[in-house]
Amino acid sequence: MKHKLLFLSIAVLALATALQAGTITSTATGGKWSATTTWVGGAVPGASDDVVIANGATVTIDANVTVASITVGQGTSGTLTFDNVAIRVVTVSGNITVATGGTFIALIPISTTGDLAATSTSVTNAATSAGVVAGMNIGTLTGLATGTTIASFTANTITLSLASTNTVALTGAVFNIGYDDTLFVGGNLTNNGTFDMSRGNAAGICHVTFNKAGDQTITGTGATTRFRSITLNKAAVANKVISSINVTAAGTPLTFVAGTWEQNAGRFTATTGTIGVGSALATGCALNIIGSGSASVSSNINVFGSLLVNTTDSLIVGVGTTTGKIDLTNIIGATGTFTKGTVVVYGKIATAAVSATTFNGANVIIDPKGFATAVTPGTDYSFRSTTGTGGTNPLTFTSGTITILNPNSTTGANPELAASSSVAPNISGTATLILGQGANTVASAAGFRINLNAAAALNNLTINTGTVGVALQANVTVKGKLTITSCGPLSGTGFTWAAPNYVFNGNVAQVTGSIMPATVKNVTVNNPLGVTSSQALTITDTLFLVSGTLSGPYTAGTTVKVSTNVQDQGTGIPQEYSLQQNYPNPFNPSTAISYQLSANSFVSLKVFDVLGREVATLVNEVKKAGTYSTTWNAAGFGSGIYFCKMQAGSFTETRKLVLMK
Repeated sequence: MKHKLLFLSIAVLALATALQAGTITSTATGGKWSATTTWVGGAVPGASDDVVIANGATVTIDANVTVASITVGQGTSGTLTFDNVAIRVVTVSGNITVATGGTFIALIPISTTGDLAATSTSVTNAATSAGVVAGMNIGTLTGLATGTTIASFTANTITLSLASTNTVALTGAVFNIGYDDTLFVGGNLTNNGTFDMSRGNAAGICHVTFNKAGDQTITGTGATTRFRSITLNKAAVANKVISSINVTAAGTPLTFVAGTWEQNAGRFTATTGTIGVGSALATGCALNIIGSGSASVSSNINVFGSLLVNTTDSLIVGVGTTTGKIDLTNIIGATGTFTKGTVVVYGKIATAAVSATTFNGANVIIDPKGFATAVTPGTDYSFRSTTGTGGTNPLTFTSGTITILNPNSTTGANPELAASSSVAPNISGTATLILGQGANTVASAAGFRINLNAAAALNNLTINTGTVGVALQANVTVKGKLTITSCGPLSGTGFTWAAPNYVFNGNVAQVTGSIMPATVKNVTVNNPLGVTSSQALTITDTLFLVSGTLSGPYTAGTTVKVSTNVQDQGTGIPQEYSLQQNYPNPFNPSTAISYQLSANSFVSLKVFDVLGREVATLVNEVKKAGTYSTTWNAAGFGSGIYFCKMQAGSFTETRKLVLMK
């Protein structure tokens, strides 16, 4: 009987607990979270409750909160925010949903003005200190060290926790002051309204941590999903935060303790700060840009875990004039895989034999124009593979392209293509390296450098450096196609070709020079101003004359002449429809686009921007079967990614164009 009574008591207690847990809705006006008058029924929500902020209500979090779930708004309005009195911690074990018209938003910083003397520890002549509390953060301001807080204050003097670092006085400076709040998310985040954990500076901030031991999603239709600081503190790298919407982050945009951030649609934009994919002590971390997802990171990506780019869109690192870097040299076991998509880095890519780095299909573009002016000649790089302590992994490059654009005009800013690791790279398949984007951009007089492992062999190499030269730090072996579009002096040890096929497609008269052996297999001339052989040349197979002529002493097994616009291929009719990748790509400001028609067809060839807006019509007429080429001059357009779409009958194909000015 005693046992039955015990079991009955436990059952009654469990039932009572279950009855206590439920949905608690705010009143129509809301109020402070801790007030009983804020909630229908007069009960402040507890750890097992699902909370709903009613339409029209504003609820202010004024205490630490633990609940099962939060829904902000009921379809038209409703606001959940923080107070500015102390640090608040909100723990949600389940889902957070911001309904249409709803707003979940960080606190509004207090603004005060005053004078800050050079290297001072206080703000004097403060216009007001109303609402200021010791411990508050100071927002971003010139001369204040990161982490500066309020130590104490009076009516018109605010004492700082750290001395200012500015060397000149700031008179009448505006200080944004607030608290670091924290939000723990244990479920999914759905935002159909406004979710904003950053008011744009370091004083209006709520740190957000995703901590479920399993997958979590970020979805919704809301226009604003913004963070100041995101932490992944999950059980293992297999546990993901999967984002399929546009997300913006600043400050410390992503911190990995464990887990994976996976952007499979929409764009993740880090407007400030570096992303460290883990650390030396936290390697169970990953950043995946897959599906149709994309990312833009203002500074660096330092990889201690893994980075995967396999997207129909892009990854952009660095912001135009600021040097960014993808760094895969940090730790043994880190991996970087670039399978599909466009990767644009305004600065550098570094890898090492301690990391397994694979390029197998992506179009990688490295723009070194952001290099600092103090670079010592010959010491910087755009793409580098080094050994690293304990490194045994070769760099693998089997398909796609890696393009290093022209550097800026700074003396000595001559970026290297450096694969000088003691572990030779594995470069094969259709992998293509491109140096430069031609003579239409300013380039450093120092030109480019190639510094390879003695056993390294490039596959396909295109040199398009305009008037500047290429310095070879070691003998360079090219086993695929060598394309010389434009190039200044070649210096150094020399080139060796394992598969001697040469393509000359410059826009100024070219000379083969001593870089070309006396006997080769195939030569293609696609230069209307022609190419001159500087020595007796034997072409054992075929000379293809696409545009222009080959002058000088030569013999060829077969000569095939190809007209500029319509190509004869046997019967004169291509076997299939196709749209070729534009060349050059990236380009500035013009690029050539070729396409093939296997039958007489009405052809539409149009250019669209990333928002899907038509910006240019290149072809819109009936064409006979054949191979054609047209040019898009984008002089009036801004840098960025564009799409060229071809339609001919039931055939449709799209190519990505990269305009970089």
